[in-house]
Amino acid sequence: MTDLTARRPDVLRRLLDRGVPAGTLQALFPDWGPFVDAALSEPAQAG
Repeated sequence: MTDLTARRPDVLRRLLDRGVPAGTLQALFPDWGPFVDAALSEPAQAG
């Protein structure tokens, strides 16, 4: 199984880019809160 902790920023960015609400991500991964906030503060990537 892939270690999602190491890929957190990439995983979160992809989920957010696909329209998953930030609140849902924070509910699913409560300990990832700072990483969700950081991903939200970055501009969305095209592609």
